[in-house]
Amino acid sequence: QRMAGGERLFGVVGFAPLCRRGVVEVIMPDVMHCGGLLEGRHIAALAASVGISVSPHNACGPVATEAAVQLAAGIEKFDSLELQWGEVDWRADITKPPEYVHDGTLTVPTGPGLGIELNDAVVDAHLTSAQ
Repeated sequence: QRMAGGERLFGVVGFAPLCRRGVVEVIMPDVMHCGGLLEGRHIAALAASVGISVSPHNACGPVATEAAVQLAAGIEKFDSLELQWGEVDWRADITKPPEYVHDGTLTVPTGPGLGIELNDAVVDAHLTSAQ
């Protein structure tokens, strides 16, 4: 079994000791905690330089998932992407295009930014029902 860790670390500075000491075989930077997409890329490059794989941590909703997908698509030693799934039946529809998993694979959106837009109708419907 491989050891993974680092989902709450911040920046290259936070991940450097974990990578350089060979404590884990897989690091798990979380785009929401590690310093964003650019810092995530720097962290992934550090990991690749010492032969460590990257499996982005992703315990949040569809927007965070798409940010993690964009990170994963551009890193050298990508391993896998953690995915929250099935909390509510309308989860996939919160974004346009909808979050779509096929045979264990997410498609990398190609639009501007993260490649998605919020589906305002779905967001509004569930914000209203939550209030």
